[in-house]
Amino acid sequence: MKFVSELSQVTVRWMAVTVAIFCAPAAFGQLFDHPSGTPIDSAFARKVELAHEAAMQVPLSSFYDAPVPLPPGKAGEMLRSEPATNLPLPDGVTAVRILYRGQSPAGTPVPVSGIVLIPAGKPPTPGWPIIAWAHGTTGVERVCAPSLSKDLGSYEWIEINSLLDMGYAVVATDYQGLGTRGQHPYLDKITNAQDTIYSVTAAQSAVKSLGPRWVAMGHSQGGLATAGVAELEATSRDSNYLGAVAIAGAWDAEQALVHMSEPGADPLNSGYLAMFAKGLQAIDPRYKPEEILSTQGFKRAQEAGKHCWEVEIAFTFDLAQGTVYRPEWRANPTVKKLFERDRVRGPIAGPLLVIASTDDESIPANSTVDENVAKLCAAHGDVQYVRFAGVGIDHDGTERATMGLRLRWIQDRFSGLPTHPNCSDHSPRH
Repeated sequence: MKFVSELSQVTVRWMAVTVAIFCAPAAFGQLFDHPSGTPIDSAFARKVELAHEAAMQVPLSSFYDAPVPLPPGKAGEMLRSEPATNLPLPDGVTAVRILYRGQSPAGTPVPVSGIVLIPAGKPPTPGWPIIAWAHGTTGVERVCAPSLSKDLGSYEWIEINSLLDMGYAVVATDYQGLGTRGQHPYLDKITNAQDTIYSVTAAQSAVKSLGPRWVAMGHSQGGLATAGVAELEATSRDSNYLGAVAIAGAWDAEQALVHMSEPGADPLNSGYLAMFAKGLQAIDPRYKPEEILSTQGFKRAQEAGKHCWEVEIAFTFDLAQGTVYRPEWRANPTVKKLFERDRVRGPIAGPLLVIASTDDESIPANSTVDENVAKLCAAHGDVQYVRFAGVGIDHDGTERATMGLRLRWIQDRFSGLPTHPNCSDHSPRH
């Protein structure tokens, strides 16, 4: 494998794909690239994001449908697979959509979809090494599956292309309820982690060129999921699991959401609050979003309809901060249940690389990550924690700025090199 050390060197041969994607109507973040204080017209923002979403989506086909209830079987078992030919794949890369058996928050069998991306060329012996990619927030509706998006959920192609270029196969779960029927359990660490783990087993069944060894990596919502993978692997003890990377992980949901709902918080956070309110139906079907959303917040969530995260943000960003939820929202029993499921506790299996930024407006390191890293360190975890600053106010900037660090860390895991835990100083500055 060749190593790509700098972002500017990554995926040069795929520039045509990147240009094609970003020539579509602008992503929502681009609307905020304006002089400080310049107002953003909400109607225009909604029009832009609806057009961008329509340009990026591919049709939801019957492939994603599964019999209800599912026939007997084990979690991780393949239900079906098909070539993914309607995505803008890099030259030589092939893709296979997978539908596999997962487990709902209640423990019942459910279908889960995902996609496997296979590098160009001949696989090494004993097969392509695997990165199990746990994606960040894409939304809570069925159409928000990354495998149904030409840009794999808005920001994934640059990351995934670099992994493919280095010779890693990428197994990317959609998480249940995205692509497949049913409610998506948004920010449910346990379920999202299980979906990630089971995707590896299913992909190995569907694509025979995949090898046995794998590393999990995730961003934002996926950063929380990879922490869950590390915890679950402490029990399952899969010898082929080599570790995990958590980038700007939403550890834990209570701390993150309380920060997002405070007056003065980033206005983009209102969309995440609305999506969380909807996703709680996966924890308890009797729960209704209006139990925690304010009258105005619920109205906006209804107006946003069954669309994905950028549209959700476009319909909520102009709400006054601190007004999306009812004052007593944290006392709701379904909220409390999710918060309890979501806490990062440890112990963990394998090494864990944690990356966060102190400037992140949604998941700031010093209010949501530091404390949880300390918990994992106390549980004797092999944790390397790197805090950044000056990489932008959103956690997408953290992802872009730390690509070289992550790729080196992953390469070291597959090469069997020593780890560099820093629990003795769990908040080093970069």
